[in-house]
Amino acid sequence: MAQSKNFDPVTAWQQLVGQWERQINDAAAGVSGTEEFAGTMNQAAKLSFAARKALDETMERMAQSMQLATHAQMISVIERLDRIEEHLQTIAAALAPADRQAAAREPKRTRRPTPDGGA
Repeated sequence: MAQSKNFDPVTAWQQLVGQWERQINDAAAGVSGTEEFAGTMNQAAKLSFAARKALDETMERMAQSMQLATHAQMISVIERLDRIEEHLQTIAAALAPADRQAAAREPKRTRRPTPDGGA
């Protein structure tokens, strides 16, 4: 009875998970430390890269056959648009003082005549 009152399920769960992690780490260390595993993983990485490259080339050909833009072409367009926007901002910044000066020279549009007689 006294033992059931002191039973903490959270602590028991943490101990179970800790033991499980240690066992999995020990098993993985035993397997991954071998030359066979390293060779297999290297081969799998090469195959994955080749498959990805083939998929990209196939998707690009399909996009071209359907007259759609490829990912690389879209990136190129986006970069060009960014450069154009930067140039426009530069031009707008250069023109802004001239616009403010021109606006200051023009009389304000009110119903009252200007002090110089409305000329």
